[in-house]
Amino acid sequence: MNQNGNTFLARTVQQRTGVGPTEIVAGWQGLLVEMLEKMAPFLMPGALITFRTLTSQETLFFSQLREEAPIHQFVAAFYLPPSVRHQMMGGDPDRFEQDRQVDAGALVASRPGDYTTIVNALFAHSPYTPAVDVYENGQLIAGYQFADIDTCVAEIGAIIERHLSDPSAPPESEEEKG
Repeated sequence: MNQNGNTFLARTVQQRTGVGPTEIVAGWQGLLVEMLEKMAPFLMPGALITFRTLTSQETLFFSQLREEAPIHQFVAAFYLPPSVRHQMMGGDPDRFEQDRQVDAGALVASRPGDYTTIVNALFAHSPYTPAVDVYENGQLIAGYQFADIDTCVAEIGAIIERHLSDPSAPPESEEEKG
């Protein structure tokens, strides 16, 4: 593509999405920060945690997450199951219907005590799309969509490592990777 084509594409993207932080994205990242701050006393570097009371399906899914999505030593994360989100939104715990949920929950990760960059996964059931979004300083800096929840779970560890790697570590050279 020539320079004029690149300029046209860049202008189109800018008009549709804007450049820099937006109120909506910054607000969402702010909500995630609030959740991380409330969970901070329980979060542990290198661990994925969740809430005490889960449905049987949520327990199975959390076990799958812990097994297949490694959380690195420089990251803290929590799993927010649908039943807990239902209660957070004012829902009656006795009226929660697991089979009618549109997702299997969410995962929120950041560096411990540093909420500059946050990785947020939503494990959506079909017909919706499982996705991982990465927020930094009020901006959506990356988004990943997956065909199914299992693929999303399989990729979340690499996404977390990519965006939340140890900031003091020098970047790997191509020779070190191979």
